[in-house]
Amino acid sequence: MAAALASVNGAEFPSGWKNVQPVTIERAGLTRFSLPVEMIDAARPALEDLRIFDDAGREIPFDLERPVQRAAPTLAPRKTTTTVQPVATVITVETGLDRPLRAVTLQTPAREFLKAARVEGSDDGANWKVLADGVPVFTQRDGASQRRIDLAPQTWRHLRLTLDDQRSPPIPTTGLTLHADSAESAPAEPLGVEITERIEAERETLLTLRFSAANVTLAGLTVLTDEPVFSRAVALRERRLADGEAKEFTLTAGSLYRLVLPEQRAVSNLTFAVDVVAPARELILAIRNDDNPPLQISTVRAERRPVLVTLVAPAARKLHLLSGNSQCAAPRYDLAQLRGSLKTVQPAPVQSGALAANPAFRSPEPLAALALVGAPLDVAAWKFRKPVRRAGDGVQQLELDLEVLAHAAPSLADLRLMAAGKQIPYCSVENIGDCLGSANAGGCKPAP
Repeated sequence: MAAALASVNGAEFPSGWKNVQPVTIERAGLTRFSLPVEMIDAARPALEDLRIFDDAGREIPFDLERPVQRAAPTLAPRKTTTTVQPVATVITVETGLDRPLRAVTLQTPAREFLKAARVEGSDDGANWKVLADGVPVFTQRDGASQRRIDLAPQTWRHLRLTLDDQRSPPIPTTGLTLHADSAESAPAEPLGVEITERIEAERETLLTLRFSAANVTLAGLTVLTDEPVFSRAVALRERRLADGEAKEFTLTAGSLYRLVLPEQRAVSNLTFAVDVVAPARELILAIRNDDNPPLQISTVRAERRPVLVTLVAPAARKLHLLSGNSQCAAPRYDLAQLRGSLKTVQPAPVQSGALAANPAFRSPEPLAALALVGAPLDVAAWKFRKPVRRAGDGVQQLELDLEVLAHAAPSLADLRLMAAGKQIPYCSVENIGDCLGSANAGGCKPAP
């Protein structure tokens, strides 16, 4: 590595990295652990600047994994039959599957309804077993919707869904979507979050949430309230600068509800924003109330997906995580043999120390990542030119004299800086290297 090295607690780390955090692992050899949230927060969003060193200052190759919950495959049944009876709508399907089912989703164009549903399974189409009963399915005017019914994973050749029409007219249905059983659940870890501000705006509640870290993938936000019956459309928004002003951008939207049907069990969903990246520490939770009173919300809880690091640890059990290099590319390690063993390694607990500044850190040269030479340019159309001498290496600042200003366009749109027949990028009146200023008396477009 070309970067200069300096000693920190007995180890030597490159000076281009701003942050250092020690971690102590329990065993040597092939090891997998969750990257500390402090390091995720301090690193670049895609973790291109993450590096790992041992106590001797040797760089340790590693592999990164960002687990998310894989969606269950959705399948269409082989055959569907729908019957509208006096007090019920019955949808019977032949699944055509030989794999366990996790859930079914009612397909309907109805924009507003609330019904109790029962799901039964059968292997022969004659003998039926109740799999779920009294489950509310609905779509509300505020956008809240729940048409999926979860089941215990099992293989069924036939399924039957019955909608209770005793308290409301039948709704049009187009069948069922089948959800095959998915793989194991993705891991989740607690994430610190607090409500720092609450604003009751017109027809919606705005909660400012402050997380303990940015650049994390949420495993879900759970809104806790004692309201016995409600349904609300919700959205998670980010406030950022765009076109010179602060604007809100929606990251994800969903619905929260707690409903009870007469003589049936309650059903609720208080969690949304699953597998959504939180790019900033501060986000806005918007709850649409319409004509309903605001919800009394006591707490918001958050979970995140861990970032898993897999490496072959040396005998020394103390490692050092580095981040904070704004210009480096992502590392490329030859880990073909290691990746074949990743899935067999269970995450191990680690003890992480405090995130600290790297004493050896040196700020990179301003504009160091900028290309010093631009595209070639035929300057035959430019009438005037004047040589410029550089004062030294690095970033240069040039003050245009009266002679150049007198011959250039008032907007300086015709000003070009040249060296060896190629343009030199500049910002305003800043320039780099040996340059040649010239002016074009005719019309020309501003320099890029």
